Amino acid sequence: MIMYTFGIFIGFAKTLIIVRNRLKIGRMMDKLEEEPFTLNRKRGGDEEEALIKKCIWITNAQEDKCGPVKICDPTGQPIVQWKYLNQTLKETIRYHMAILDMADEMEELCSGLLLFVFISTLGMLCFIIYRASTLPFTDTQVLRNLFEGMSIALQVLIICFWGQEVANESESVAHSILESNFAGTDLRFQRALQLAMLRSQRATALTAGKFTSIGLPTFAWIMRTSYSAYMVVYNKNTKEE
Repeated sequence: MIMYTFGIFIGFAKTLIIVRNRLKIGRMMDKLEEEPFTLNRKRGGDEEEALIKKCIWITNAQEDKCGPVKICDPTGQPIVQWKYLNQTLKETIRYHMAILDMADEMEELCSGLLLFVFISTLGMLCFIIYRASTLPFTDTQVLRNLFEGMSIALQVLIICFWGQEVANESESVAHSILESNFAGTDLRFQRALQLAMLRSQRATALTAGKFTSIGLPTFAWIMRTSYSAYMVVYNKNTKEE
């Protein structure tokens, strides 16, 4: 009953946080339906359209579908002049900066909520661990507690998985630039690419209250800590018996 009551309280608290920030969430969602996030075939063609459709289908999905960009012929001579490269470069950087700004806005808006989710999940896992540690392995209640713990941990797994995807895609920007055939292009273009690569070295990541980055290593730490805590409490109860 304590666990169920705690779970209801957590859901109510998360709802209050979302309601309090509903206007900010609405403005953020509106930005995703405006330029430069709307479909631009001149920028990404069919690949961008497919990516946007997948992002609509899977909320917040991030996937890199762009291959190397050919801007030089085999002899190393530029096939795209600087004036055209400069225009495309400005649009690309503007788009990249808009994505970074959106990530910062999400971090500011959701960081506290995510910290609350992580802490509450750990709290509920503690209740389940304590309950399971008082039962023998042959008791059917252990299996029930196992499924309850997996259900609670599932929400953290989803958050950590997509947080890891954000970090991976942020790091892949530098790799995409390096794979482009930039040899022989205008030096101004190459210097701009260098700056973009330097910026992408600082991976964009969501955090839980600024305490820890959200990713699969964080989820693995939670599961490892929960299992260790269970074994410690179980062994202690076994020795006392």
